[in-house]
Amino acid sequence: MGCRNLRILLMIFLAGMVLRPDSSFGQPSWKTKLAYRLAESIQAIQNFCIERAQVECEILELEHNPPYLRKGQSIDYIGVRKREVTYFYLVVTEADEMAPDIYLFDSRGKLLSTGLVLKDAALAVHRPEYTQKVIQRIRMSRGSGHIGFAVLAPVGD
Repeated sequence: MGCRNLRILLMIFLAGMVLRPDSSFGQPSWKTKLAYRLAESIQAIQNFCIERAQVECEILELEHNPPYLRKGQSIDYIGVRKREVTYFYLVVTEADEMAPDIYLFDSRGKLLSTGLVLKDAALAVHRPEYTQKVIQRIRMSRGSGHIGFAVLAPVGD
């Protein structure tokens, strides 16, 4: 999936979030805010991949039904990851006052990586030494609201 396909996918995702009728009459909904924040964060990762690794990144997983998390709650996602591929795990929040934490565990419960807290988001990077199942645990450490989640990897890996 090339840069063009990534942009088309993001535009379709954003259009679906924006064009859905809303009862707030012009006030941006949480879906719109979350979609814009997710698109901006994905584009930042894409730019990083191109500038640093000179390769485009593609979206492998994208949460289409954003969960609502309260302070202290957590949610797990499980995925199989190939060895020697760098994966970017991105969590974006709908509001500034929210702060998610992301932790990556292997199937035995061993901590593989923790995420960095960024503005409105958290990012974890992991490069497995062998093909493995990875549990991505997202915990809300501050605030409450919806989160968006995406996993990206370099194209062709």
